[in-house]
Amino acid sequence: MGMTLLRIVILLGVLGAFVVGCSRTDPAEESQGLREDYARVRLHLMQKQRAEGELRRRRPDLVPIRLLALPPETKARFRLDLLDFDAGVPYRAETMAKADLAEGHFNILTGGVNVYTAEVCRFLQTRYGIVVVSVASCTDGDDIFKVMDAYNEVVEDELPRKFGKNLDDMLREAEAYRED
Repeated sequence: MGMTLLRIVILLGVLGAFVVGCSRTDPAEESQGLREDYARVRLHLMQKQRAEGELRRRRPDLVPIRLLALPPETKARFRLDLLDFDAGVPYRAETMAKADLAEGHFNILTGGVNVYTAEVCRFLQTRYGIVVVSVASCTDGDDIFKVMDAYNEVVEDELPRKFGKNLDDMLREAEAYRED
């Protein structure tokens, strides 16, 4: 948003310089006009940001809905009972991840534009027992992505200890396997 405002101010400045060069208007009056234009544009952008923020605040928290709506066989891999929805985002997702790992469940949460193809998911599950679970759409808001990040960070830290490879190495291996 800041870059947009900067571009508008620069555009107004260029237009102002052009107008000043083409007319006999007093530069002080032109400068005042530019300041007023800048103030109007800034006010408009602030109102737009405020309205977008209000829309985000009114949006329901989709984290419990998305996680509790998982199929039963998928839910069985998670200790959803350890999430604390009163604790604030990310709802102690790290605690849930540690408990899942202790029970031998290696899960990766994903959402939005899913970078894990069906082939990669099959490879990770077959080779390493890692299940990739899509829990969000790209329009679900920031909270679920914070939960996913907190959860996945714990899991990804454990992968080298368990398998001797990090997730990036596994994904490269999956890609090479697919090309064979």
